[in-house]
Amino acid sequence: MAVPELPRRGGAEGIAICGGKGGGKPGGSARGRGEDGRTSLPQSFMERDGSFIILVGYQVFVERAIIVDVDGTVVNNSKRLAYAQSRAPMGSSDFWRIFLSGKLFHMDEPLPMARDCLLEKAKLVRIVYLSGRRTGTEEDTRHWLEKHGYPAGEVICRRGGATLPFKTEKVKELRQRYDVVCAIGDSPEDAEAYRLAGVDNIAMVDTNRDWTECPCESEIHGRYGVQAWLH
Repeated sequence: MAVPELPRRGGAEGIAICGGKGGGKPGGSARGRGEDGRTSLPQSFMERDGSFIILVGYQVFVERAIIVDVDGTVVNNSKRLAYAQSRAPMGSSDFWRIFLSGKLFHMDEPLPMARDCLLEKAKLVRIVYLSGRRTGTEEDTRHWLEKHGYPAGEVICRRGGATLPFKTEKVKELRQRYDVVCAIGDSPEDAEAYRLAGVDNIAMVDTNRDWTECPCESEIHGRYGVQAWLH
């Protein structure tokens, strides 16, 4: 059975809730109307954290997503890194304070191939930017991504502590909400966090170098994937 493209809250498509209270609770039904005017069959669904979970028979369909690191992966931060190194010893608390300051993100440069690849993928899946940047810089990160033409997506920054345990736990949480088809990073910590969190398809790119090809091409087959079977 084909899974319909249900509209998200605030989207251009219309949605009618019928049967029960609907409104994001299990057992409601939705009828989505696409741009071509065709109406899908009603599907039982619920909404969780802004992403749709669709129940078709005994299968649970969730939105697919790609998790991608920010610094060094889709953003060239060489100038910000050099600036921080010129003002404090590498790895010192002052270095990290300077390097991770959202006020300096304007020094970063886009990686055109990475941006174009994500723009194409965003047509089919949710993009989740998972970064070791400090919490409180989410809005600075969103502003930079938007200014340089990157696709909109969920932005998650580190809430203190080391990057590896933070990303490992956060990816595990994301896998409860999405069908994570691929995770992309540039560091050994990224790769280890994705592996520990159970991501099967991991793509690594060279730090601060534009992508030579678009990773994860074979893993995307539509917006929704089966997360589990209901019993």
